[in-house]
Amino acid sequence: MTDKQKFKPAAVRKRTGSRLAALQFCYSRQMSGDSFAHTLDGFRTSYLDEILKQLTIKKIDEEHFTALITGVDTETDRLDGQIEPLLRQGWTMARLGTHELSILRLGCYELQSLPHIPALAIITEYAAIAEEFNADTGFINAVLDQLARHLRAIEMKAG
Repeated sequence: MTDKQKFKPAAVRKRTGSRLAALQFCYSRQMSGDSFAHTLDGFRTSYLDEILKQLTIKKIDEEHFTALITGVDTETDRLDGQIEPLLRQGWTMARLGTHELSILRLGCYELQSLPHIPALAIITEYAAIAEEFNADTGFINAVLDQLARHLRAIEMKAG
């Protein structure tokens, strides 16, 4: 198998790129506390080229990236309100690592606001991203699965 055959199609890699980019953006924003615009400028300057190179794509899915970062930014409280009840007893949002919290917010946003993307694809992708960032993959998978069963009950029953 050649290197090219190992990769997913470019359209899939572009969406993966947009998710990785959104995660990096959310992480950077949380850590720095900078404004949305300042964080976005820093992201484009410091991280975007590396993501493109790693995924061997020329650009990310900009529409998906923009939906993710603006959605998480404007709906953080609502997303957290959906995630927090699913945490194990004794856990709070404050105890979550920054990557885990960002991954959960992004996954929750996609599940609630982007119904054209299959729930299982969202869960699988964010679990894989969690693994790459040494986050608790089982935890991420379990919370997103519970969210999907709530937010997309009909789709999850059909699958």
